[in-house]
Amino acid sequence: ELKFDEPFGNPSTFDVKFENVNFTYENTDRPSLKNINFHLPSNSLTALVGASGSGKTTITRLIMRYADANAGDIKIGGVNIKNMSQKELLKLASVVFQDVYIFEDSVINNIKMSANASLDEVRAAAKAANCDEFIERLPYGYDTVLKSGRLSGGEAQRISIARAMLKDAPIVILDEPTAALDTSSEAAVQKAISKLVKNKTVIVAAHRLSTIASADQILVFDGAELIQHGTHEQLIAADGKYRQMWQASQNVKSWRINP
Repeated sequence: ELKFDEPFGNPSTFDVKFENVNFTYENTDRPSLKNINFHLPSNSLTALVGASGSGKTTITRLIMRYADANAGDIKIGGVNIKNMSQKELLKLASVVFQDVYIFEDSVINNIKMSANASLDEVRAAAKAANCDEFIERLPYGYDTVLKSGRLSGGEAQRISIARAMLKDAPIVILDEPTAALDTSSEAAVQKAISKLVKNKTVIVAAHRLSTIASADQILVFDGAELIQHGTHEQLIAADGKYRQMWQASQNVKSWRINP
């Protein structure tokens, strides 16, 4: 439902606000989000943490309007996303998912997708995303047709990041992009992500807490509710869910080093 007392069209700033947002998926009575309120400032990195099913991925889906909130408002730069065209909203955000879809097409077409980009621009995005080394090893380089199984998980993720770099949207959403990767692949993807998110409003649904300790703010979800928010240092100092999660992750790391 459009609210005519609110601005329409293109926002001039790229902060994100959730105001009293509730959401329940169809065919279930269990809410995925309950009365969620937060503000993500422009040019900041916000991490969403919590157990599977706590609402992290739902947040990212609602921002992109893959679904609409049952109640409450979501705003970008003060503009309700329901007052934007879908085309305009899609221009504002790039999404890097955990599961990357690779088309059976050339490398260059997989990176540029629908973008009107030159080969030089595609190469620049691929280099920034640390893709150029493995692309040059392919039989026909950028003209190689990608098929199922040709790329590793980490390589596919870097193709996805190159797509996002080429798009150059002001908002970047990372939905647990390194959760399924081994340590060496994670390091390469993290390096690519660090270039992608420069001077952007960044939202990352985090699986490994060690990767988001330097975030500007961390939002902690549990049972579809936002139960804590703050910096890593603030949340560690508080006796709450985040400190429990952090201690558990450190215990696992210690066990792996000293089984």
